[in-house]
Amino acid sequence: MTVWIITEDGERLRLVDKFTHRIYVSGKFLNLKNLAEKVEDNPQVAGCRFIEKHESFMKASKKKVLEISMSNHRNTLFFASQILQFGGYEKFRLYNVDIPVSQAYLYEKEIFPLAHVLVINSGKDLFYAVLGSVKNVCYDIPPFRSMWLNVYIKKKCTQKAH
Repeated sequence: MTVWIITEDGERLRLVDKFTHRIYVSGKFLNLKNLAEKVEDNPQVAGCRFIEKHESFMKASKKKVLEISMSNHRNTLFFASQILQFGGYEKFRLYNVDIPVSQAYLYEKEIFPLAHVLVINSGKDLFYAVLGSVKNVCYDIPPFRSMWLNVYIKKKCTQKAH
C-alpha cells in the first residue's frame, strides 16, 4: 500500500507499507475446512487460517471463520464468486469482499482519512499512533496542493467501416 503523509512542516512523504487484503468466510466448520483445502493451492491465495471473529456487530459472541489472504486483490470479486459457487450459494457468507483495498487498509490500521498520526516505519511495515479522534469535527486541514493536467493528442484515431 502506498501511503502519502504530510508532515507538520508541509513536507510530503511517500511511504510503502506491506499490506495483504484479507477476506473472511463463515459457515459450518466442516464446509470451511473443505474450502480451505480447496483454495490453499490457488495462485490468488497467499494463505488461509481459521480465526475467531465477530460475524456481526449485532452479536456479542465470536465465531470461527476462515481468513483468506489474497495475493492479488484485483481478482477478489471473481475469487469470491468461485467460493459461492463451490458452496452452492448457501453454504458460505463472505465478508470484506466488496470493500476497496484502501478502505480495508484504513480499517486494519485503525486510522482514518486526514488523521493526525505519528508514523513509525520499521522498514517493511508502518505503524500508526492516532493523535486525534475520528469523532472530532473541528480539526486543521493539511495544506493540500492541486494541479492541472492537460492532454494533447497528436494523432486522431480513425475507424474504417467494414
